[in-house]
Amino acid sequence: MTQNLNSETVDKLRRKSKESLFFFARAILGFDDLTKEIHRNVCRSLQDFKNSPRLAVILPRAWFKSTMGSIAYPIWRSLNDCNVRVLVVQNSFSNACKKLQAIKQIFEKNQLFRALFPDLLPTSQSTWTKECLTVNRTASHPEGTFEAAGTGTATTSRHYDCIIEDDTVAPDKDAMSGLVQQPTQLEIEKAIGWHRLTSPMLLHPSKSQVIVIGTRWAERDLLGWIIKNSPEYKIITRAVKEDKSGKPDSKGKIIWDRFDENVLSQLERDEGPYMFASLMLNSPTEAINQVFKRDWIQYYENTPKDIVCCTSVDPAAAAREESSDPDYNVVLTTGISPSTGEIYVIYYTRERMTSGQLIDAIFDHYKAYKPISVKVESIAYQRTLNYWIRQRQSQLQQFFYIDELKSLQGSKVDRVRGLQPYFANHKIHIRPHMSELERELLSFPKGSHDDIIDALSMQRDFWFDVSDSYHMEKKKDLRYDPLSGEAIIDELLSRRKNLNSYPADIGLMRERYLDSYPEKYRRDYV
Repeated sequence: MTQNLNSETVDKLRRKSKESLFFFARAILGFDDLTKEIHRNVCRSLQDFKNSPRLAVILPRAWFKSTMGSIAYPIWRSLNDCNVRVLVVQNSFSNACKKLQAIKQIFEKNQLFRALFPDLLPTSQSTWTKECLTVNRTASHPEGTFEAAGTGTATTSRHYDCIIEDDTVAPDKDAMSGLVQQPTQLEIEKAIGWHRLTSPMLLHPSKSQVIVIGTRWAERDLLGWIIKNSPEYKIITRAVKEDKSGKPDSKGKIIWDRFDENVLSQLERDEGPYMFASLMLNSPTEAINQVFKRDWIQYYENTPKDIVCCTSVDPAAAAREESSDPDYNVVLTTGISPSTGEIYVIYYTRERMTSGQLIDAIFDHYKAYKPISVKVESIAYQRTLNYWIRQRQSQLQQFFYIDELKSLQGSKVDRVRGLQPYFANHKIHIRPHMSELERELLSFPKGSHDDIIDALSMQRDFWFDVSDSYHMEKKKDLRYDPLSGEAIIDELLSRRKNLNSYPADIGLMRERYLDSYPEKYRRDYV
C-alpha cells in the first residue's frame, strides 16, 4: 500500500492527519465506522484541548466513543507532540491495559501508519509493555507516552498532559443472563473519588487536559456529578433518539441509521426499559421517580449480637424452559434488633437451583443463623417444597418453624413497594458486597430481576411483630412477666447462646405460631 505513495502524497497525508483527528481515525487507522454526522464534532472537540481543556463525552453504548477517545486520540496527540504524556483510566487496571494493547497493535501492525510516521516508532530503548508505551521522543520523562491505570491504581508522583477517564463506572454483567447491570453506589463513588484526585496529576492545573468519556448509568453517576458540580466542563451528549432541539426523546428521530428501529426495539427488549433509557438515551431515571433512592441505602460491617433472625424463600417457580432469562431462587436471612428496630440483611443465596439444592440452601441458612421462622410461599410447586423440607427435618432431626405464606397480599410490585418506608427511614442495612440486592433496589420496578427484594418483602410482618411486641410490652413494664414479649425475646436470645439445650428452635410468640401450625406437625414442637 505505502510503496506507491510519492513524497508529496505522504506529506499531504501526514499534514492532514495532524490537522484532523477524524481524518486520522478513519483514513489512517481504519476506523471507517465513524461518521461525519455522529463523530466528527466529537473529534473536533477532543482535539481543541487548548480552548476546552475539560471535556465530557456522553454517548450511547457501542457508539465508538472509546475508539475515538482512548485509542485514536492519544495517538493523535503523539503525532503533534512526541513528548506528550497521556494516562488512560478505566474501571479496572486490566481494562485500561486492553486499551493500550489496541494502541500497541497500531504501532506494530498498521503499515500505513508506520510508513507515514516512522520517526514516532519506538526504538530498542523505548519502554514497550502492556501498561506503559513510550514512542521515540526527544525528551526524557519518568512517565511513558501512554500509560494505563484503574480507579484503584496508585499514581503517586506521576504527572500527565492528558488524563482520559473512560467508562470508569462500568459494572459487571449478570453471570447467568449476560445482561448489563446498574452499578452500585460504591462503584459510582469509587469513580467520583478517583476523578476528584486528577488535578494533582496534571502537569499544568488549568492547561492540561481531562477527558471523561462514558454512558449514563444513574442520575448521580460520575457524569451526573460533573454536570452538577463542574461548570468548566464542555459537555457533548447524544442519544439514539432525539427531539428537534437535540434532547433525548424515546419517540424522537433516530439519529444514526446503524441503530435503526428494529435494532433499538431488540435492545430495549434485551436490556429492559430502565437500562435502555440510561444506556441508549442517556436519560437515567431521576431520583424523584425511583422507588428506592441511592442515599437511602445504608451499609454495615459487623452484625449486632442482639438480633432475632428470619429466613424467607423465593422458590422462583418459573422453569428454565419457560423463559430465556428465568428468575433466581433466593434464600435470604435478616436479623432485627428488637430494641431499635434496625434490620440487617445478613446473607442471601441467589442462584438458579434444583429443588434439592434449594432445600440444602435453606438448611445451610438455618445452621448458620438459627432463624426463628422460615417463610415459604405455599402455592403449587412451593407447597410441594414445604413437604420435602419437613421430610429433611425429620431425617436430620433439625426442626424449625415453617411459616407457610398461603396468600401473599397484593402484587409483587406492591409488596416490594412496602419496603420503601424502611429504606427511606434508614432502617434496613446491607453489606457493601451485596451488589445484586442494591441493583435490584435501584432499578425497581424496571429492572430485569427482583427476586432478592421480593424475598426481602416477605419478612415485613415478622419485623413488625418483633418490634411491636417488644415495645408494647416495654411500655406496660412487664419486664418480669415470663409471658411478656420482652421475656420471650430474651429467652430466644439465650437459646442462641446455648443451642444444644434446645432440640428445636421454635421462635418468637410460640403459642401464636403453634395455633396456626397444622395439627399433624405440632407434635414436633410440643
